[in-house]
Amino acid sequence: MKREEIEKKLDTAVSGMIPEDMFKKISENIVSVDAERIEKGMKKKFNIFGKGFVGVAAAACVLFAVGVVGVPYYGNNFVPDSHVDIDVNPGVEIVTNKKNKVLEVQPTNQDGAAVIDGMNLKNTELKVAVNALIGSMVQKGYIQNDNTGILVTVRNDNEDKANKVKAEVLNDINTALSTNSVQATVINQTVKSTVDAKKFAAENNISIGKAVFVLNLAAKDGSLDAKELAKMKVSEIASLVVQKGIDIRDIVDYDSDDSIWENIADAIEDIDEDAREKGIATSAAVENNTAAATTAQPAETQPAPAATTAAQTEVPTQPAAPTQAATQPQTAAPTQAATQPQTAAPTQAAASGISADRAKQIALSHAGVSGASFTKVELDTDDGVRVYEIEFKVGNVEYDYDIDAASGAIISSSSEIDD
Repeated sequence: MKREEIEKKLDTAVSGMIPEDMFKKISENIVSVDAERIEKGMKKKFNIFGKGFVGVAAAACVLFAVGVVGVPYYGNNFVPDSHVDIDVNPGVEIVTNKKNKVLEVQPTNQDGAAVIDGMNLKNTELKVAVNALIGSMVQKGYIQNDNTGILVTVRNDNEDKANKVKAEVLNDINTALSTNSVQATVINQTVKSTVDAKKFAAENNISIGKAVFVLNLAAKDGSLDAKELAKMKVSEIASLVVQKGIDIRDIVDYDSDDSIWENIADAIEDIDEDAREKGIATSAAVENNTAAATTAQPAETQPAPAATTAAQTEVPTQPAAPTQAATQPQTAAPTQAATQPQTAAPTQAAASGISADRAKQIALSHAGVSGASFTKVELDTDDGVRVYEIEFKVGNVEYDYDIDAASGAIISSSSEIDD
């Protein structure tokens, strides 16, 4: 018998031994148990998934809210954005956020620590910090009238933001100087931090801004040693620049057209011209008062050389316009007052008044900007005084100046940001 036939007969025999409904009962039991087990499992999984989903969804919403609101808030308020270095020797560094609120003020040397002197300027407006620091430098004798150089450096990766902050800081410094009745030369620059400058600044206890300045100056003139320059005051560096005749217009902003030594040369020329005019006025007074001729004659010859000598020795360390304005009233007016009406001096000043271009240069130099779009340059008379009314714009900052057409003195100045 073949194998296939044997298997067939065994299958038939086994089937005959099992009741017909047994397979059906067994099958139904298996199906129902599996179905029940699967259904319970599905319900369990669904419940677990539902609870988990709610938790995950809630967490996701919280994270999303933190990301949308928290990250920009943190970035605008706590992340350093601009670094403002003010160097006179002492030096201080102001770190601000994107809203120009102060995050930190730190000294770059020991004198800088004396300037800060426990002041808590954190979370104040930048202008408040600048005013407080300049005021402290004046009170402690670091900034003296017409004999101080101030280097302002603004560091920001965004060039437009750096220029905007620089314009605001320069305006705040000029306001603080005016409030304290002090005049000083303000040199400014905007830079991006470099590894070399940071290292040099740390090694020489100076700000990064001053480090960039002296490194650039030493690179421009091989006879200068950057380390020696780092030890000097800004006014001393300016004097050295004048002596060597170095044109630093490509390093810092000082005037729209002239280098620092050209500005100082202009100041000397203006003072010499003043001295000559005072000599002429004195001669006229002597001719009108013959009784005093013998005593007035020595006074005529002595003041002019003295003024010229003072100009040659002091001006290289101070700015152009303020010196002229400061020295004029102290010598001419007393000599004329005794013998001649006081109308003579204004007549002489008006005759030698400054040009519109010179008035524009004075305004730009005072604002600390290198170029501008002028919207108004007019010569007007206010209470008998000839005044240049000058308005110009740099970026989104608008400037307004009134300048005495006779002496070049700044009568008033203001600036505002055009939003």
